Amino acid sequence: MNYMLYADVLLYAHSWKLLSFFSVSLLIVIFGVIGLFYLFHKQRKIKPKSFNRKITESHLPTVLDKVIYDEIISLAQHNSAEFLYRFRGANPKFFEKLLQIEPNLKTSELTFCAYLKLQFSTKEIAACTFVTLKAVQNRKNRIRKKLNIPSQEDLYVWFGKF
Repeated sequence: MNYMLYADVLLYAHSWKLLSFFSVSLLIVIFGVIGLFYLFHKQRKIKPKSFNRKITESHLPTVLDKVIYDEIISLAQHNSAEFLYRFRGANPKFFEKLLQIEPNLKTSELTFCAYLKLQFSTKEIAACTFVTLKAVQNRKNRIRKKLNIPSQEDLYVWFGKF
C-alpha cells in the first residue's frame, strides 16, 4: 500500500515537471516571436529609403533655394510632421489653388498632393509613408476624382502646372 502511494507521488511529480517544462518552453517561444516582431517593425521604421532627387526645371520657380528644397525632400522621405509646414512655406500658392478647386481637402490629402508636386513616384510615396503600392494608387485615383483631373492627363504634369 505504501508502494502505491509512493508511485502516485512519483507520477504526480513527473507530470508536474513535464507541465512546467512545456509551460516554460511555450513562454520562451511566445516571447521570442514577440521580440522578432518588435525588431522587424523597429528596423522598418528606422530605415526610410533615401532617394536621389535632383532639382528639375519645373521645381526652380516654386522652390527658390536648393537648401530649402533638400530639406523639404528630406522631411518628406522621413514622413515628418513638419514636412507639410515647410512645403507650405516654400509653395504658399500651391495650396491656395488646390483649395480653390476643392475646399474640403483634408490635411492628409494636401500632404499627398505635395508628394505629387515634388514628383515622388508611387514607389517612393509608398516607401516614405509606409503603405502599399496599391494604397498609393488608390489615393491617386481619389485625388484625381476630387480635383476633377481627366484620366488621360498625367497627374505629375497636372501638379507641375501649379
